Amino acid sequence: MTAWPAEKKARLLQFSTGTSRIPVNGFKDLQGSDGPRRFTIEKSGAPTNLPSSHTCFNRIDLPPYATFEDLETKLSWA
Repeated sequence: MTAWPAEKKARLLQFSTGTSRIPVNGFKDLQGSDGPRRFTIEKSGAPTNLPSSHTCFNRIDLPPYATFEDLETKLSWA
């Protein structure tokens, strides 16, 4: 996977958590709809699907892509 510029990383964070900034104390201080909620990545869906997110739970669902290039492309589209 190639290195992403800061703006692209911020957009991915916004997509998965609802905020484009990491809290001052790091990911451990992310808030969900019901208080503190850790950032999680779940394996879910078919490899042809785009990733989906649940911003209230700071979660991103990633299908099992065959290559890192597929992962990067699908994340960019999402």
